[in-house]
Amino acid sequence: MLADADYDVWLGNFRGSFYGRRHKTLRAADPKFWDFSFHENGVHDVAGTLDYVARATGQDSVLYVGHSMGGTALLALLAERPQYNARVRAAFLLAPAAYFHYVRGSFKQTRRRMRWGYVSITSLFLRYGPKAGDIGMMSSMTLPNF
Repeated sequence: MLADADYDVWLGNFRGSFYGRRHKTLRAADPKFWDFSFHENGVHDVAGTLDYVARATGQDSVLYVGHSMGGTALLALLAERPQYNARVRAAFLLAPAAYFHYVRGSFKQTRRRMRWGYVSITSLFLRYGPKAGDIGMMSSMTLPNF
């Protein structure tokens, strides 16, 4: 939908994913290959992706959509390398694996609402289970090949 609306859409792959198992010196069977965390995904991989997109497009900033680990990695990057904050015009993080315990200021109200949303979604899944009604339909859908 974004590409149809004339947005330039870039998809990245994290190390360790199906498409991210090549390395200059290590094989995926080597335990050292797997010695990384969300921190490296953000500070190195997301930073590298943003740098690449900036060079390829000539744009100074991006709109970032991250789901789960993609959101967490962006948060790690922005916390560790604040110079990248200006490179992300807006971030849309869908279910990031993040903990907001130490958040201060006006964001506290948002944090309280987020916790309520988390509890509501969790209770929805626990109450009906993943195979009930619309949830079952959504969880069984597959995306078409393009």
